[in-house]
Amino acid sequence: MKQNPEIAALHLDIESLSKFEIPNYKKFIQILKQRLLKVLAIAISHN
Repeated sequence: MKQNPEIAALHLDIESLSKFEIPNYKKFIQILKQRLLKVLAIAISHN
């Protein structure tokens, strides 16, 4: 986003997440949040 300031936001849409993947997903979100200066919004749907 630093290289492309015209991008207003980043949207991640996670359709499903197994219990096994949750710890890695949380780590990914923490790293992503630290590197983004703009608002981070994530939609997760669980079936």
